[in-house]
Amino acid sequence: MRSPAVSHHDGNHAVLHRVPRSKCSPQLSPKMRTGDGWRGWRGRHRRAAGAAWHMRHLIRIVSYGLTAASAVAVAVILLAAATARPADPALWPPRADAPQVEIVVVGHGYHVGLAIPTAMLAETARRNGDTALIRVAEQFGSYPYIEFGWGEADFYAAVPTVASLKLGLALRALFFPGNRSVLHVVGLPDHPHQAFASADTVRIGLSERGFARMLAALEATFFMSGEPPSPQPLGGGLYGASLFFRANGAFHIFKVCNHWVADLLSAAGLPVTPVLDTVAPGLMLDLTWRAGLERVPVAGSAAPKAP
Repeated sequence: MRSPAVSHHDGNHAVLHRVPRSKCSPQLSPKMRTGDGWRGWRGRHRRAAGAAWHMRHLIRIVSYGLTAASAVAVAVILLAAATARPADPALWPPRADAPQVEIVVVGHGYHVGLAIPTAMLAETARRNGDTALIRVAEQFGSYPYIEFGWGEADFYAAVPTVASLKLGLALRALFFPGNRSVLHVVGLPDHPHQAFASADTVRIGLSERGFARMLAALEATFFMSGEPPSPQPLGGGLYGASLFFRANGAFHIFKVCNHWVADLLSAAGLPVTPVLDTVAPGLMLDLTWRAGLERVPVAGSAAPKAP
């Protein structure tokens, strides 16, 4: 190959000069002129190209993930809005000049319980002829409050806390058809906020009519048998002075323990959002967000104990 030529003007004539190749060629270092240097440069080039490809691939994955997460969030919001139940203004909130009954929702990690003053439970149950609740109020009559919870029979007894959660039991409880359910009934020796000092609690004032409606729904949860019909105890409960009772209703992913509590509150007139209420924190959020209630600050750590 001939060396390139350059020109310049000398008076009226253009003069061409031949430039040696060594002055216009890239000046490679001695190492780059060898095979090892060239292979090293090529390897670095390939590694840089590979890193760029991986970065582009990661950006695509993150982009797809964000898009999917956004779609799920929108779907959940739309479903929550579509299934939300409004408050019943005839029942809740109670009028300021009318008698009220205070109940307490207690958070237990993955599920919530409902604590009811025993005296009001007994009085209202006798007035309305709620046989199961009359028996329960008599049985736990020495305790100022009674806490109620509902859940799948095997899972409820085997998983008292989040720490003891077992994936197999949870999947079976959520997706297996026809799961049996139980009620968990606990006599509390003190106000729920003191009895469960380390738990989130929400106090709710109900009208007398709303309270009676809620107790009617609670009464219907007890499985009654025998003559005369009576609630069916299944043995000791999880903590304190407690018993399991056979319950009505099948447990599944669309009817979990927190939905049951939300249904009782809805019967009392409160607004509820079943999608949020699937999990305990969602139910607590629902009570503070839609019902405008306040959580009671956590005071310490305690649990009800048997006398």
